[in-house]
Amino acid sequence: MRRVGACSAAVAALLAAWLVPASRLDQLPSLCVFRNLTGWECPGCGMTRAVLSILRGDLPAAFGYNHLVIVVFPLLGYTLVKEALGGSYVREFHRLRGAWRRFAPR
Repeated sequence: MRRVGACSAAVAALLAAWLVPASRLDQLPSLCVFRNLTGWECPGCGMTRAVLSILRGDLPAAFGYNHLVIVVFPLLGYTLVKEALGGSYVREFHRLRGAWRRFAPR
């Protein structure tokens, strides 16, 4: 039942993201700490607008917002599908974190 709820929440979030125009996000204040402190764009700046543009099928606009979207969007899709099918990145993270503890100085 919990998996159904998570999948429903993901579908609702994607639908809401599809309904919000990317140009509307340009009018909101930036949430990027790096950009707010330095005035420069970080490597992730524009990624939200790029993903929203891909969801609408506007690939040139997405690439214009952030070139890394061609890498991030497929990874995001893979992650969502893996989680929906029962995989867990949280469990994998904790397993790997435990393995790295063997190498930590004592």
